[in-house]
Amino acid sequence: MSWFATLRSSVSLLTRTSRTFSMSAVVEKGYKLKTHQGTKKRWTALPNGQFKHWRPGKSHGNSSYARARLHELGQVRYSNAGQRRHLKKLLPYA
Repeated sequence: MSWFATLRSSVSLLTRTSRTFSMSAVVEKGYKLKTHQGTKKRWTALPNGQFKHWRPGKSHGNSSYARARLHELGQVRYSNAGQRRHLKKLLPYA
């Protein structure tokens, strides 16, 4: 073993860090995928594989809405199967 190989292995041991994200998408595609920033801000991944989000439209400009409508906008919504397929592509590391 040459001195260069020894140096290289010792440096790799010193600089090795634990991964902070899932590497499955990197292994499948061969490169890192970009997370869609708007989706990341609006949706939250759940441990069971579903996603949840809060419905928009409750913060302002809703003075003419009925009280029941405002209450409905305040409830959490969960993704359906079609949305989950799309969200998994937009949030590859979720």
